[in-house]
Amino acid sequence: MEKIDNVKLNIVLIKIIFCLLLLMAGMTMQYMVMTNNGGKMPFYAEYDYEDNKYISFNDKQEVKYPYLSDIIKLPPGLWSLGDITMFSATLLMIYVSFVALFSKNKIYGKVKGRI
Repeated sequence: MEKIDNVKLNIVLIKIIFCLLLLMAGMTMQYMVMTNNGGKMPFYAEYDYEDNKYISFNDKQEVKYPYLSDIIKLPPGLWSLGDITMFSATLLMIYVSFVALFSKNKIYGKVKGRI
């Protein structure tokens, strides 16, 4: 029985490591696009957004890595691929953690003694 618990714990740890790698990939995408565009995140000019941390562009030739910039319009605002990757990795990590903590088959074994 202890071997099964160790296997379940290893699977949970592998899932959490995968989530952390996804999170790091999203942060790397954000870092790449911002460092290559003067420290500012580019976004399409058709989306009216006023902030000194962003630069707008009309043509993809104006900025480096335009596919990593804020080009996806979702309800809260503009999103980039890095934003979506980090958000999905965070949600996946929360889900994996809650499943590991609150599942019926506890991966940490049974508590010995009186309850």
